[in-house]
This record gives sequence, structure tokens and C-alpha cells, in this order.
Amino acid sequence: MGEGYGGMTGREQRVVWFVGGNVLNEEKKQQVIALGRLGWSLRRSQKTTGVRRGPAAAYLKVAG
Repeated sequence: MGEGYGGMTGREQRVVWFVGGNVLNEEKKQQVIALGRLGWSLRRSQKTTGVRRGPAAAYLKVAG
């Protein structure tokens, strides 16, 4: 699969666009992904991490 701007794939670029250009730091992304895999709701994850539900959902979608 080809690499896009800044080494990101097209799918990752769309997530960055969705987030509004503000890229979460890697630690926050991993935290959101881990909580999602534990079955936490987006609302609960938002209260804990401070990452809004929209961007959290986008990162979870990319993570699979």
C-alpha cells in the first residue's frame, strides 16, 4: 500500500482531516484504542481521556 503525505496512508489522512488537523499524541491514541478494546463506551472514554467522541471513534475505526 502506498504511503501518502508525511508517511500516512490515505485512511490515516482522512482521520486527520476528520479530527480537524489536530493529531492526538501517540499516548492518547493508544489510550483511546485500549479503552475501546476493553469495551468502554465513547462517552466514558471521553470523560477519562479528554479526547472527544468523534476523533476517538475515528481512531478506533482505523485501529480495527
